[in-house]
Amino acid sequence: MMRMADKLTIDDWDTTNYINARNDRSTVISSMFTLKFRHNFGKLRRRGFEEVHAEQMEKVIAHNFIHMIRKEETAKKLFNFCVH
Repeated sequence: MMRMADKLTIDDWDTTNYINARNDRSTVISSMFTLKFRHNFGKLRRRGFEEVHAEQMEKVIAHNFIHMIRKEETAKKLFNFCVH
């Protein structure tokens, strides 16, 4: 594994590890943009792939839970409106 201070060479660029890392980074950046700007998830407090992934999952679960509660409240209001 290369350290941050090591120089990246042309030979390194085409290795499977670097190709996979570039693909993973692209996926993460796309997901982060969507979560931060579309769903107002804000800044992450953790660093490192696994820690950030865990924090994202916590936020997604909380977001889905809140969304589920809002839908239930809306359904109750609609039901009460139709009944009365």
